[in-house]
Amino acid sequence: MADSRAAIHINGERVAMTVLLERWERPGATGSDADWIAAFAELTAGNFSGRRAVSLRRDELVGFRDRLADVLASLSGEATLEHIEGALGVRVLLNQGRGQLSLYLREELGPCLSVDDTWTDQSYLADTLRELDAALTEFGPRGA
Repeated sequence: MADSRAAIHINGERVAMTVLLERWERPGATGSDADWIAAFAELTAGNFSGRRAVSLRRDELVGFRDRLADVLASLSGEATLEHIEGALGVRVLLNQGRGQLSLYLREELGPCLSVDDTWTDQSYLADTLRELDAALTEFGPRGA
């Protein structure tokens, strides 16, 4: 799908990360190389913001979606998005539907914008889960 695009918003109190999935990075690739998605990530925290291009593996998004679904089903637990290249990271910790959100966006070999333990709750994260589901449908599995 050359025209595939999807947005994922991960929000908390006065903080927002947006990941815009643009296209398959290697359209002609096969195997695990086929599942890289070219994207842009933006992190805004109060008056500070950063934006950069990133390459995400589809399985990273699937793992985060699955853990986030479990956390939202029980309203407690932890879900993380661990980017293989260290360009971005997300950590959600909920207890009875409320909790903390930590995010970072790192420039390659450069500065990092990070937010630690800002407030979030199930309502913000339910939107994130819906967007993850839609994005993973739009960018369905390709590798073997």
